[in-house]
Amino acid sequence: MTNALRFIKPESENAIQASFFQWTELQKGKHPELVLFHSIPNGSHKSPVSRMIYKATGLKSGVPDCFLPVARGKHHGLYIEFKTKKGKTSEAQKWWHEKLTSQSFLVVTCHSVGEAIGATLDYLNS
Repeated sequence: MTNALRFIKPESENAIQASFFQWTELQKGKHPELVLFHSIPNGSHKSPVSRMIYKATGLKSGVPDCFLPVARGKHHGLYIEFKTKKGKTSEAQKWWHEKLTSQSFLVVTCHSVGEAIGATLDYLNS
């Protein structure tokens, strides 16, 4: 476990996402394109000054948590929104999911590491 993982609340969206990225590291030999999977820091808690800077430099509320810029079939890439078991998609997130889907991106909401792994493998194998 890296030092940063000590500060992540268990069973939080961050914990699910961190576990997922640990899995991607282990799977890069089998699926080299996973090296392109990256997070988008929308949901991170920032100081007021940092929020202003991020907003001024283009960070948008509601954009999904992670993106794999790899085309498969009719899709241009895969976005994953991570939620806890009780987590709900916000209106801003629903808006982004709709807009991205209309542009031929696959957008999935995952409530566990297993769901995210399954969605990613389904996508890569499509």
